[in-house]
Amino acid sequence: MQRTIHPLSGLRAIKSGFHAGFQDFPPSENSAEFMRSVYDLRCVLRKEPGDFERSVHESIRESVPELATNGTFVPWELFTRDLSVGGGPSTGGTFIQTERLPQIVDALRPVSQVIASGATVLTDLTNNLSWPRWNSPSTPAAYPEIAPASNNGQTTSLLTLSARRISSITVVSKQLLIQGANMGLEALIKLEMLRSIGSVIDGYVLSGTGVSPQPLGILNMPRNTIGQRDLGKLQPAIAFGGAATWAEVNSFPAAVEGTDVADDGTFGWIVSPSTKYKWANAPKIAGFPSYLYADGKVGDFPLRASNNLASTHQTVFARWSDVVIALWPLAVLVDPLAQAMNANTRIFMDIFMDVGVLTGPGVVTSVDAGNQ
Repeated sequence: MQRTIHPLSGLRAIKSGFHAGFQDFPPSENSAEFMRSVYDLRCVLRKEPGDFERSVHESIRESVPELATNGTFVPWELFTRDLSVGGGPSTGGTFIQTERLPQIVDALRPVSQVIASGATVLTDLTNNLSWPRWNSPSTPAAYPEIAPASNNGQTTSLLTLSARRISSITVVSKQLLIQGANMGLEALIKLEMLRSIGSVIDGYVLSGTGVSPQPLGILNMPRNTIGQRDLGKLQPAIAFGGAATWAEVNSFPAAVEGTDVADDGTFGWIVSPSTKYKWANAPKIAGFPSYLYADGKVGDFPLRASNNLASTHQTVFARWSDVVIALWPLAVLVDPLAQAMNANTRIFMDIFMDVGVLTGPGVVTSVDAGNQ
C-alpha cells in the first residue's frame, strides 16, 4: 500500500510501512537531499504531520532531551541549498560532475548579515560545547642551543556554548498553506521562515544582553583595556566623538591587525543602515569626491548593514570567522487561532542558539554612534 503526498514542492510517494522510526527509512547517498525530497513541511504547518514527520520529530527529540519545546522538531536540512561545483563550458565545467554540498549556512547567508560576513556556524548540536582557547598568547623567545625553554606565561580558558531558546514568529495566510498547485509556494514559506531566523540570529549575535535567557552579544562582551591582550576579550572600544573621519575609520582594522590578527578573508564591517548611508556621503577629505563608504566597501573591507544595530548605531569591525554561532535543532509551533479573523496562521520557531568569540582581539566596536 502506498501513501502519496502532494506537498507544495511536488508529488512524493512513500511506502506506509516506513513509520517505525527515522533510522528505518531507506538510506541515501545524500541524507539532506533525501530529507528534502520526502519531508512535507506543509503538513506540519497545517498541524497534520504524517508518520514520517512524526518519526523525524521523535528522533530529534530523543537526541536532545534537555531542549524543552511545545512545537514540532523539524530538520535543518529542509532549508539547505545545493551548491554546484565547476565552471561553464569555457573552463571545462561540462566535464565535471555536479557535487552537492547542502549546508544550512548557505541557506542562512542571504538573510543573516553576520553569517554573510563569514561567521563560523555549527549546526545540529546535541550537547553543550566547550572550546579550549588561549586567554593570553605565548611570547616567543630565543634560547641557547642546550638551554631549556621556559613557560612564557600563556594561559587558557574555555569558550562555553549552551542552547538558549529564542522564539521567532512568521505569519502566513491559511490559503497559502492550503494551496498545493504552485511548486514555488513551499519555497516562499521557507524563505519567510529563514528571514525571521536570520534576523533573530543577527539581533542576538550583535546585541544580546547576556542576561538569561539571552545570549551575550558582541556589543556587550567584555573588552581589553589599552595595552592588554586577553584573547577572551574584545579590542578596546573606539570613540568617534563626532562625525566619523577617515583616520578614525582606519583605526578599526589597524587595531585588529596590531594584535597579530591577520585577515583570512573575513575582515569586514556591520553597521546600521543609517550609518551606512551617512558614510556614503561623508568625504574622506574635505572638498574631494571620495567617500568613506563606496562600492560596497569601507577602505579594503566589505560593509553590510543590519537594522539590529539601529538602536545605538554602534559599528562593529571583525574577523568574522572568529565569531562562532552554535545552532541546536529547530522547533516549529503552529497557531491557527490568534489571527483566524484575518485568515492568517502564526508560525512560532524555537531557535536554540548561542554565540561566542574565539579570538577576542579580532573584534572591535565603537563606543558611540557611527552616524553622527
